[in-house]
Amino acid sequence: MAPRDARRGWLSSAALLAATVMGCSSPAADPTGDRFTALPDICGLVSPATIHAFVGERARTDPFDIEDTGSCTWIHRNRDVDTENTKPFERVLSLNVVVHRTVGTASGSDTAKLHQRMQSDDMPGALTDEPGIGDGAMLYALDGQSDAIITADNLYLWITYSGRDFNPVGEPVSISRQQATEVAILTAREITQRLERLPR
Repeated sequence: MAPRDARRGWLSSAALLAATVMGCSSPAADPTGDRFTALPDICGLVSPATIHAFVGERARTDPFDIEDTGSCTWIHRNRDVDTENTKPFERVLSLNVVVHRTVGTASGSDTAKLHQRMQSDDMPGALTDEPGIGDGAMLYALDGQSDAIITADNLYLWITYSGRDFNPVGEPVSISRQQATEVAILTAREITQRLERLPR
């Protein structure tokens, strides 16, 4: 999925979820339990070293935010055809974040988990649980791309990593599913660890 297509799908899911939660009428929960009251610095959640290693030293950064939703996308494309794969042809890392607030009896963290389940149900294939990342992480992978859908307190996060290289005859081919998954997991761990270190 292209970064902007993914962004549209993620915004649609967030809007549908907000409408669903706001439609529930129950005694209000305490909003002071929400750890995050605003979006964190999304682009700052991934270190320059990680971007250089997995995207490229000259990766272009594309930030975006509107109200309680935001994203950061890092893109690198090599203009030269390298059939020996000494340089990656194309790498894209995107991080989408939604901060969920307490509405009615639904806490922000509960709504983030609901968002995760809804997004997981919309994925075209089976997902696997990845323990030890945030409050819960689910992975979806195919050749050339891996997605990690995560909750951390009242944040919902969706990480996508994809890439292509050239084969020996100069044709672009997807990176392996294993390579994409390894990078998605490493990046997800770094992001959630950085979130945990933020002041409470």
